[in-house]
Amino acid sequence: MKNANIRCSFRRCLCFLLALAMLPWVFMRGDVLSADAAYTDSTVKKYQQQIAELEQKSKNLKNNINELRAQAAEYRELKKEYDGYISVTEEKIEASELFLQELEEEIGKTKAEISAKKDEYARKRKQFLDTMTVNYEEGGASYLALLLGATSLSDFLSRLERLTSILEYQKSITTKLDAIRASLEEKQADLEAQVKEENEVIADLEVTKADLEQKRKEVDEMILELQKNEVEIQNQIKKNQTEEAKLDSQMQAYIQEQQRLLMLKMESGDWRWPIDLQYTQICSSGYGWRVLYGVWDFHRGWDIACAKGTPIHASKGGRVLIATYHYSYGNYVVIDNGDGVSTVYGHCTKLYVTAGQTVKKGDTIATVGTTGNSTGFHLHFEFRKNGVYTDPFQFIKNPPIGIIASRLTK
Repeated sequence: MKNANIRCSFRRCLCFLLALAMLPWVFMRGDVLSADAAYTDSTVKKYQQQIAELEQKSKNLKNNINELRAQAAEYRELKKEYDGYISVTEEKIEASELFLQELEEEIGKTKAEISAKKDEYARKRKQFLDTMTVNYEEGGASYLALLLGATSLSDFLSRLERLTSILEYQKSITTKLDAIRASLEEKQADLEAQVKEENEVIADLEVTKADLEQKRKEVDEMILELQKNEVEIQNQIKKNQTEEAKLDSQMQAYIQEQQRLLMLKMESGDWRWPIDLQYTQICSSGYGWRVLYGVWDFHRGWDIACAKGTPIHASKGGRVLIATYHYSYGNYVVIDNGDGVSTVYGHCTKLYVTAGQTVKKGDTIATVGTTGNSTGFHLHFEFRKNGVYTDPFQFIKNPPIGIIASRLTK
């Protein structure tokens, strides 16, 4: 009995030791993968943190560019206003100068008319006196002598009547001439007053024009300064892009290593469109080069526009490598689909999967949002081959919605 107990204890110890020896092999594809997943998360997060810091700087710089461009646009509008004001002011000055010229010409005509009327008045008066002298005096007769020369009462009355008529006629002529002359002199005074007023208007307009031109010059200088600042910021963005690319290459290498360790095989069949077709008909940006904020930028996937909260499905089955937040991608998911191919789903509102989780094609992994560096609700959908960004057309050759490939070359 004692020997039997010893043999039983020996067997238990031997089984325990064998179990300990086999433990690493048992968990090689199980718990070890979980450890890999944890290591993946910590390493990815380290890279993401470094990239996020750089991208935050880029975001601030891009915001500065947007502010500078907004200010420059305001200044350009202001300059346009000043140009308009200056143009109108110049037209006013030109019109005033033409009007002034017309006034001067009118004053000249009026002075000539006044002079002519004065001459006419003198001529008619002289003509009247000459007539009286020839008829009645032959040398210096007066109106009184004309009357006293009457030979009878009837002759006196006749002479008086004739003289009265002559005097009234002379008076009417001189009165008329005096009225015309007074009217012309009044007209001349009005014209000269208008000339004075118009000269003052032109002087004010010249001051206004000079002030507007000075302000326009200041606006031009400000626009140049803003453009200079924008160039400096763009250079800083390019520098950040270089650093981001360096860090991104490190992260790509790490993902490649994780894919090598997992050695997943891709399931057969076509790729599923990640958004149900009733929710989307538009691709707002394709794969390839584009210009953002005046700086060349390589867009690494397709932007599929759709409403907030639209379900996002796994394009193929695989293992979730990353499910977290990233400054540029926002809430995003990376799935290792096998054979070195992975898919990325960015700018999500909610994530329904976690790193290390296995998903099947068609599973809902997230919902559409506009988190991260995004200007509207859409799914950023991209492919990577061995961690490197790849044209999605290599995998989905006939997408169900129209997608135009970029024709820009840096």
